[in-house]
Amino acid sequence: MKLQLRKIHPLLLLLIFSASLAALQSCEMKGSINGKLDGQWHLMSILDIETGVSTDKTDDDRYYNFYQHTCVLSTSGSVIDPPKTFGGNMVYDYPSLTLDFPDDNVYTLMRFGLDGNTTHFTIEKLTDHELVMRSAISVLTLYKL
Repeated sequence: MKLQLRKIHPLLLLLIFSASLAALQSCEMKGSINGKLDGQWHLMSILDIETGVSTDKTDDDRYYNFYQHTCVLSTSGSVIDPPKTFGGNMVYDYPSLTLDFPDDNVYTLMRFGLDGNTTHFTIEKLTDHELVMRSAISVLTLYKL
């Protein structure tokens, strides 16, 4: 009887190990595909290229959230102005970045430094904490949270 249990025991362990390995392989977690760009960024300033005027946005609480193929713009809101979010599509191939917000108000998007519903950027600087990107009309500086 002991001999049969010893033969079954290693086979049982092998079966459990195989089942565990198969379960782990089937659980796929989506990770960062955009490297340092992924994450939440606080909009710090908007430089108007035509006029040379830089507008400080530090206190405006406007955020860019990059993940996978999406960009979500958000505000933290206040008592009289509730928080808002705007979802868009993103195409990123360093140093090129295109943001597309097809259903959102152009005026609202301009408050985030965007040219319109679709804005093309060239990333001038990207570190773990700072992002500088240039469009046709502005240069945005953002700080990663």
